[in-house]
Amino acid sequence: MENVMYLQLLNRNIPFMYNFFYKALTTKPITYSLHNSTKHTTLLVETYHQHQALKALIQRLNNKRSGPLKILQLDGDWTKPHFWAVIRFLQTSSRSTLIPQVFDMWKNVEKSRINESNYEKIIRLLCEEGLMEEAVCALEEMKHTGIKPSLKIYNSIIHGYSRSSKFEDDLFFLYAMKGIGLKPKTNTYDGLIQSYGKYKMYNGCSPDQVTYNLLIREFARGGLLKRMEGAYKSLRSKRLHLDSSTLVAMLEAYINFETLKDMEKVCKSLLKSNAFLKEDLIRKLAEVYIKNHMFSRLDDLGDDLASRTGRTDLVWCLRILSHA
Repeated sequence: MENVMYLQLLNRNIPFMYNFFYKALTTKPITYSLHNSTKHTTLLVETYHQHQALKALIQRLNNKRSGPLKILQLDGDWTKPHFWAVIRFLQTSSRSTLIPQVFDMWKNVEKSRINESNYEKIIRLLCEEGLMEEAVCALEEMKHTGIKPSLKIYNSIIHGYSRSSKFEDDLFFLYAMKGIGLKPKTNTYDGLIQSYGKYKMYNGCSPDQVTYNLLIREFARGGLLKRMEGAYKSLRSKRLHLDSSTLVAMLEAYINFETLKDMEKVCKSLLKSNAFLKEDLIRKLAEVYIKNHMFSRLDDLGDDLASRTGRTDLVWCLRILSHA
């Protein structure tokens, strides 16, 4: 049905466009230059022939005896507009499984087509169609050719797995994108949240402390404070265990945003625990106090650290700065 509507749309639009442009050209004032008139007439003719060629291509695709691969092999090549028209046709006609093969043949005709933009469009489309294995294969092929995947590509895959309720696969690709230096954005985490919700719903199990701790850390690293705090409140209300690494991630987030009240609250919880605090994190914490002229807090911080680590050089620095 979609194919018939597609052809009907082409049939209706081509005569309309031809008549529209023809009238526009023939009703121009006499002062209109001959050069411009000839140029626009040529453009009109070219556009008309392009639409006719596209119409013929779609009609050939409707023939079940000649698939898109055979047609491309016979034609030798397609223009970019014709290629993407074929891809849209395959999508609307429930033949999306042929898209990877058609793309593979088309891009190999001209090597310049092996680029990030084309892969980005194909992977997004495959993910929308739920063809995740094919999308991941395209991603691996892309990396094999030396092209670094973009954030959009990873977002497409994460959102694709989200729609398939595959939380573990979402996490795998979240860490994979971080591994190549891509920083997740808010919409990346939206896919993760959606996947997590569906994962728990379809597996019939309640959220556990491992999942909650993981989500809190990821939200903290992404700077999503409200979502981080929401997950933290849920974890506490369910009386689940809070990992020390999760507290450290929360402290880093509050330090980055210089949210003093929450920063101090989490810091006190960490100092009461046996969590290890890196010197870089303590220095960042001290910088926030210094920026806000809270020098007495440096002395308190030094005392708390001394009770755990002894009188280290860093502790002495904090004590000296507090009296500066």
